[in-house]
Amino acid sequence: MTNLETSERLVGDFTVVAIKPTMLFLDDRTKRIMSALAQYKDKYDVTIVTNVKECLRHLCRQEWNILSLDHDLNGDDFQDPDDRNSGMEVARYIMKTAWPSKFHKPEVWVHSSNLFAAELMLSVFQSMDFRTYYHKFEYDEQRSI
Repeated sequence: MTNLETSERLVGDFTVVAIKPTMLFLDDRTKRIMSALAQYKDKYDVTIVTNVKECLRHLCRQEWNILSLDHDLNGDDFQDPDDRNSGMEVARYIMKTAWPSKFHKPEVWVHSSNLFAAELMLSVFQSMDFRTYYHKFEYDEQRSI
């Protein structure tokens, strides 16, 4: 069983509890957040964060199966990757400090529509031996809140 599959465990007198994989989802757009919750809630235990500091706080608190990152935050489009408030800062911070040895590395999905920055983020995570994917997040603007 991979760490992305739902696992079952016996609790008490044969009570089966399904454990969903965990996902930390970094984005600042309300429509995208609402759409992500609708799309992923049945398969993943999703935690939403809207800025870099909040993302790093949650990364330190528990293990994650999936880390899904946007690059352009704070309402900006095509944010400079050197901006400390962009999703790239998460990659930079982990590269500077190293991944904690007591945690397994999550799968990293970069869902930014800024393809240039997404490629840069993916290359940084790949250089640290993370499994990475460009996972452009699609959502229907008509159906999203």
